[in-house]
Amino acid sequence: MAAPEAHERIRRLQNAETALRLTAATGLLLDAAVHLRLAHHYGAATVSQGVLVRGEAAAATLAMALVLVWRRHAGDLYALAVCAAGLAVLLLHGHGGTGILGPLPDTGGQLLRFTATTLTACCQAVAAAALVALVAGHHRYLP
Repeated sequence: MAAPEAHERIRRLQNAETALRLTAATGLLLDAAVHLRLAHHYGAATVSQGVLVRGEAAAATLAMALVLVWRRHAGDLYALAVCAAGLAVLLLHGHGGTGILGPLPDTGGQLLRFTATTLTACCQAVAAAALVALVAGHHRYLP
C-alpha cells in the first residue's frame, strides 16, 4: 500500500473510532443524567434503590471519562460492562424483578418514570453497540 493510501486509511479509522467514542460517551452521559435525576424518587433501605441508581450513575460517568480520555481497550471493556449490566438490570426488573436478594431491595415492577427508563435503556443499548464495535475492531494507531 502506498504511503498516501495508508495515511488516508489511518485517518478514516481514526475518524470512525472518534465517532464511536462520541456515540458511546453520549449514551453513557444520558444514562448517568437520567439515573441521577431519578435517584431521589427511591426510598432508603439497607441498600436502597437510590443507592443502586446513584452507583449506576457514577459507574456510567467513570466509563464515559475512560472512553473519552483514557482511550484504551480496558476502559472500553469496562464501559461495555457498565452498559450491558445496566441494560440487563432494566430489562430484568422491568419484567418482574428477582425478588429480594440479600440486602438488595425488591425492585420488580417499581420502575419509575417509564419514559426515562425507556430513554436509559435506549442510551445503554446504543452505547453498548458502539462499544462492541470499538472492542471488536480495536486499533493501536493512536499515540
